[in-house]
Amino acid sequence: MLALLDHKLASSEYESGLISGMAVLGVSADRAWLDPLMYTPKQSAMVSISRMLVLYQAHKERNAQIDKLVAGGYCEETASTMAVTHFELVQDMCHRFMALTDYNGRPTPMDAILRLRAFGFKIRYTTNAEGVVDWVGDTLLYGQIQFSMAQLRMMVHGMIASTRQDMLKQLLLLQLDSEGDVMPETTPCPAIYWDKLVDNAAAQQAGWSFMEDARNR
Repeated sequence: MLALLDHKLASSEYESGLISGMAVLGVSADRAWLDPLMYTPKQSAMVSISRMLVLYQAHKERNAQIDKLVAGGYCEETASTMAVTHFELVQDMCHRFMALTDYNGRPTPMDAILRLRAFGFKIRYTTNAEGVVDWVGDTLLYGQIQFSMAQLRMMVHGMIASTRQDMLKQLLLLQLDSEGDVMPETTPCPAIYWDKLVDNAAAQQAGWSFMEDARNR
């Protein structure tokens, strides 16, 4: 993979197997070109994978140098100091085949991919996308999914109730019945009257907390 990245482009970009492969990924199932909304994520994935491989290669090369120095009679600590650092290895590879030519890079497949992706981002973020959400009364339609606001409220209430039950059971270690309520023989959660909590803003002692205020007991 790194050999595909470390490839100097001479006359045609499509001399690179990587660029040719990316071009194939730009063809849709109906034999048309993908639009920027669909194609730029593929380019971003390739860029991310390439960066990860560069880091992995730097790690391998440094370890190989350390092992070679140790085999030559140096202790591991000295060998680690003498070996080329990860930063230097990554910097060298980035200058060779990961940077844009505008930033002292070379004409490589990654330079072409980054330029094309930047052009795709420009189109993607300045073009209005087709609407995918529709309303019929109080019913929302999204693709093959539809639900009303009443159903949405029920779902949210259900999620809150489910979260509350999980917290009672997993966090407070309380026994719940089949209805999700605290069982009679279990100590229930203490009620917190939020509207009656008070604080003393004039308290100056270190470590003061509103929980120490006598009015909250």
